[in-house]
Amino acid sequence: MIVTTSLREITADIAAAEIFAQQLGIPFVARNRQSMQELQSNTNATVIIVFENQQPVVTNSAGKFFFHRGLSELRILNLLRGGNDPLVRALGLAPGMRVLDCTLGLAADALVAAHVVGETGSVCGLESVPLVALMTRFGLETLQTNFVDASPELRAAAGRIEVVPTDHAAYLPELTDYAFDVVYFDPMFRRPKKSSSGIQSLRDYADARPLSRETLQQALRVAKSRVVIKELSGSSEFARLGIRHFAGGQHSSLQYGILLKGEEPD
Repeated sequence: MIVTTSLREITADIAAAEIFAQQLGIPFVARNRQSMQELQSNTNATVIIVFENQQPVVTNSAGKFFFHRGLSELRILNLLRGGNDPLVRALGLAPGMRVLDCTLGLAADALVAAHVVGETGSVCGLESVPLVALMTRFGLETLQTNFVDASPELRAAAGRIEVVPTDHAAYLPELTDYAFDVVYFDPMFRRPKKSSSGIQSLRDYADARPLSRETLQQALRVAKSRVVIKELSGSSEFARLGIRHFAGGQHSSLQYGILLKGEEPD
């Protein structure tokens, strides 16, 4: 795995690429007008991270992926217009709440949550894959600048998300009781749909471990209100984890399983 720039080799891209490579602990290789094929041949790299416009684009055998806002901005706009959001309802979000997103991924859900909790709230996002965590951190920082076209609400939400590159199974036991109002898991991100080429290329880096009951017990200890898990509607995971409260799914392929504070999984 190496980091380089586009053929244009802009000074700002070189600086950002060098920082990214240093933080990941992998080599930065000057582009020097080499094609991608030449870079692969000269470095034996199977994964090349190319910086362009100060943003990393990862290229591997499955394709390319990069940080993007997904549907988060449209979901925030819908909320501003008085609409509803299934995640917001499932988490019971309100201004001032502290949210722990244990499977941050590219932060699409975290951005919506950060918008709802507002200036007095916060979102902490855990991501166990260092490359994904760093790409998301870069992306959120970029959203806060005038460098990209983003709504003021999305910019503000991006600034309320703390990205922590760690495994939730190790992080949760270190937290105090009631450290967060709600704890959220999205294992769906770990099983990307094959029809989504942008997400499919993340498969090589995804942590595919299923949630354990021990992890849910820790999450319930940490949460002041509830723990929420997103899965496909009717997923057998809900039964395996002993979840009996649900939100969403009626007109959607997604469903949210809810464990309330003080409740023991079945």
